[in-house]
Amino acid sequence: MTEANMNNTIVNNYSKNTKFKKRLYAINLPKFEKQIAKNYVNLEKLECNTIENGIILPLRKTEIPSTDAIYEGGVCDENLKFIAGHKRVNSEKPHNFECIRSYTIDKKEIDLVDEEVVFAGIAYSHFGHFLVETMNRLWWVVKNNIKNKKIVFLKNKHFDSSFIES
Repeated sequence: MTEANMNNTIVNNYSKNTKFKKRLYAINLPKFEKQIAKNYVNLEKLECNTIENGIILPLRKTEIPSTDAIYEGGVCDENLKFIAGHKRVNSEKPHNFECIRSYTIDKKEIDLVDEEVVFAGIAYSHFGHFLVETMNRLWWVVKNNIKNKKIVFLKNKHFDSSFIES
């Protein structure tokens, strides 16, 4: 990285009460500043619903352009009507790694398992995203002290050894 580029990626914040200089490093600083300036707080009430005869479809990539993938699958009712997937950003526009809809499948291909489970969204294979965007989906299980139900996650990628060794 050239010195000119380095200077473009550094923000110097001076505090009136200190002599210390703080530096913020980012690959694309204007984009990063725009991202961190947004309000990501979702004030909607959290809820958990029971879906009688619900079906959980595996993830598959959609044709929607994205950095990595936008998925279809998730929870649907017995008629394959989409109920829940995984929303990462509170907006109408789909974002990277979200599950936004179901898909049609021949009901003969469905493996029926008649038990109550808790659907917890996508289990991300990147350790940091796993901690921040996967574990937080267990709020209802913790709040209600659920110990007798299986928790179902959908995987967006295979968990390789780098996840465990991190």
